[in-house]
Amino acid sequence: MMMAVGMSDQSGTRTAAQERTPVATFDAGGTIRIGRDADNDIVLPDFWVSRKHAEVRKLGSEHHLVDLNSSNGLHHNGRRVPRGLLAPGDRFSIGRHEFLFDGLHLYQHDDQGPTSIIADDITVEIGKTVLLDDVSFALRHGTLLGIVGPSGCGKSTLLKAMTGIRPASRGKLLYDGKDLYEHYSELRYRIGMVPQDDVLHRQLTVRRALRFAASLRFASDVPRKQRSERVSEVVELLGLTARAKQRIDTLSGGQRKRTSVALELLTEPSLLALDEKRRGERRRGMMEIPPALAPDGSALLPAQAVAGEQHLEPLGEARLAGAVATHDEREAGSRRELQGLPGTDATEPLDGDRAKECAGRRR
Repeated sequence: MMMAVGMSDQSGTRTAAQERTPVATFDAGGTIRIGRDADNDIVLPDFWVSRKHAEVRKLGSEHHLVDLNSSNGLHHNGRRVPRGLLAPGDRFSIGRHEFLFDGLHLYQHDDQGPTSIIADDITVEIGKTVLLDDVSFALRHGTLLGIVGPSGCGKSTLLKAMTGIRPASRGKLLYDGKDLYEHYSELRYRIGMVPQDDVLHRQLTVRRALRFAASLRFASDVPRKQRSERVSEVVELLGLTARAKQRIDTLSGGQRKRTSVALELLTEPSLLALDEKRRGERRRGMMEIPPALAPDGSALLPAQAVAGEQHLEPLGEARLAGAVATHDEREAGSRRELQGLPGTDATEPLDGDRAKECAGRRR
């Protein structure tokens, strides 16, 4: 029903995720305070983190993890908790920052991107209707993955399954080696999703809409000046400086989409998914996003409908196709047909009857 696109070296992806070295090591004796302010024992310069976010307290022979009434909470072994008892081998995370405890020390690991995604036999069903059928692929670190196909064949469903918005009925999806669905409460803040329909306050200007979003997503004690500075950064990154004072309802469709992307980039996600509903007449689509995004390690996953020969001339509208490209290849504008593409795991073109059936299931 739906294509599967992937890179061939899945084992290499797992290895990269598992062989991370800690960015810092801390003695777990006494009390360790963690937060955004410079006077903390562990400083996490992240707007998602509160000034005084959490503490690890040694009480006798035990180590207690305590949330200091932070805005966005903490996760102990994948579960959000107000406090917990640490045992050797436990881990806890604050946003993109993860700490491993061995009984004596804390080892800090930061998810700053790039990240990797592995989908294994993803199937999505609603009742007796199969929307996705056994899709498998690997998205390696720093990779751009494009998903294209006839309207109604499950591109948006695949993106929602990949980002945890609509979990798969069967199969497993690994985010840097972790089960995304099992640890979704912990990992959701590291994923950005730009839906087909803009989720913007159209009566606001671009800058005011982004400031409002920042006030909701950042820790409540982040000063207004710092929020504004971050908004200015993403506005410049997305080429919206000249439109910053313009109302969103007066922007073009592409400018509104860029504003939606800017909203997601406020929190610097490691994985960014873009769902694009426009058809072949808008050929450049989200590929117009500046290449400055690529060095940050975000994985971009545009989904576009194929409008017959307008989009990919060799394919026509009777088959599904995909494009997998590195950043350098994207800059060169290369586009490869999915069928027979080196490095893909599972590709199967649709014949005319199957394409019609696939499109009919979603109507």
